[in-house]
Amino acid sequence: MVRDRKVAILFTTLLIFFSPVVLALSVNASDVQNVTITGIVKDKDGNPVAHATVTVKGVLQNEDLSKLGVEAFKSHTTTTGLNGSYQIQLKSYFSMYMITVSKDGYKPATDTVTITGNKVTKDFSLERETPPPADVWIYAQFGKFDVDRNTGQITGDYVSFKIQNGSILSYSVKDRVLFDVIYSNTLFESIKTSGSELIITGPGESYEIVVHDNPTGYLKIVSGNDIIFSFSNEYTLTRDNNLVNISSTNNFSASILSTHKLQLQNNVVTAKDNALFRITGLAREFESDLADTRELIDKAILEGKVGAEVSIRNENNTFENDSMIYDSSVSINVNASPSEILLVVNGKNTQGKTIVINTDKNIFKNLDKLDIRYDDKPVDMADDIFDVLDPTNDGSNVEYGLFLGKNGAQILVSIPHFSKHVIRILSLSIEPEVLMQYVALAVFCAIIVVIMASFGMFRKAY
Repeated sequence: MVRDRKVAILFTTLLIFFSPVVLALSVNASDVQNVTITGIVKDKDGNPVAHATVTVKGVLQNEDLSKLGVEAFKSHTTTTGLNGSYQIQLKSYFSMYMITVSKDGYKPATDTVTITGNKVTKDFSLERETPPPADVWIYAQFGKFDVDRNTGQITGDYVSFKIQNGSILSYSVKDRVLFDVIYSNTLFESIKTSGSELIITGPGESYEIVVHDNPTGYLKIVSGNDIIFSFSNEYTLTRDNNLVNISSTNNFSASILSTHKLQLQNNVVTAKDNALFRITGLAREFESDLADTRELIDKAILEGKVGAEVSIRNENNTFENDSMIYDSSVSINVNASPSEILLVVNGKNTQGKTIVINTDKNIFKNLDKLDIRYDDKPVDMADDIFDVLDPTNDGSNVEYGLFLGKNGAQILVSIPHFSKHVIRILSLSIEPEVLMQYVALAVFCAIIVVIMASFGMFRKAY
C-alpha cells in the first residue's frame, strides 16, 4: 500500500513537472498542419508540360526564427505528370510558401501561395526559352543589377533573387535556382550597387550581404544570427568542417565556406556569423573542367591565403572584368586589352597572398604561351598548385601557376610580400591579326624596293 502511494506521488510529481513541456509541445504541434499543394503546369498554348520540376519552400513572414527547427526550412520537390499536374504534401510551418517551376527549354516561373486551409491550388503557365544561335557566346558581359525596392526583386545578367524580411528567396544563377537563405528577422536598411557588385546592409549594420553578378554567383553574408541555407533534393551536399560541397547533374559544383564549423542536415546548411557561397563548376564556363583545382582553392580561401579573385572576358573586343576580394586589406585594379592583362594589386599588410585570375578563351589565342611579369620582371612557374597556393614557402620569390581548361584558364600568382605591385600577363605568340599586319607591311616594303630598283634601272638605261 505504501509502495503504491509512493508510485502515485512520483507519477503526480512527474506530471506536474513535465506538464509545461507537454503543453508547449502540444501548442507547437497545433500550429503545424498537414497541407496538400496541387496544380497544373501548362505552356502558353495551353498544352500540359510534363516532367517539370516543382520546388516548394517556406517564406519567413512573422514567424519567430528562434522557434523554427531545421525541418521547417526543408524544401519539397516533385515533378509534373504527363497531364502537367503536380501534388506536394507537407507540414505548414509558415503562412506563405514559394513555388518554383522549371524545365529545360522553358523560363522558370515563381509565385507564392498563402496557406488558408489544408489544401491549396496553384497553376503555372511556362514560357518557352529562345535558344541563342550556336555561334554566339552565351554571356555577353559581366552583369549589372536592377533593383526593385518595392518588391525586393533583384535581377542581374547572371544572379537574381528576392530579398524579403531578412531572407533571400530563390537565389539563382543563369536561371538555375540554387537555394533560399535566412540570415536575420529584420528588413534591409540600404542596397548599394557599383558595377557588378551589390551590397545590402541591415539596421545598424547588423548584417552585410555582398553579391557579384558574374558566373561564380559570389555571395558573402556576415550576420550576428545563424545563416541558414536551404537546398532542394536536386543537389547533393557533403560537409568537411568549414566547407560544404554542393553538386548536381551536368558537372555542376559549388561550395559554402565559413570561418566557423558548418552544420549540415537534410540539405540545410547552418553557418555561424559568416558564410561565402561560390560556384566552381559548369556555370563558371571558363573553368568548367578544372575540378581538380576547385577544392584546393576553396581551402586556400578559408586559410586566408587567397587575397582576391578576378574574372576576365573578351566579348567582341569588349573586355569585361569583375574582382572578388577575399581579404579586406587587398585592393586590385584590372585593365585588359588584346593579348595583355594588367593588374595593379595593393595591400595594407605585408602577409603574402595568392591572386586567382580566371580568363576565357577569347583573351589570348594561345593560353599555353604566356609571359607573366611582376614589377616588369619575369616570374618563374611554381612546381604545382600546392606551391603556388603557399605564397610564403619560397622566400621572396614570386611564382605563377597555369591551369588550362576547355574554355579558358586559371592563372594563379603568389605574392610573398604584399604592397603595391604590377602584374602583367602577355601573349608570347603573335596574334593572327598582328601577323597579317606584319605580312602586309613586308609586302608593302617589298613593292617599294622593286619600284625603286626598277626606277634605278630605268635611269641607267636612259
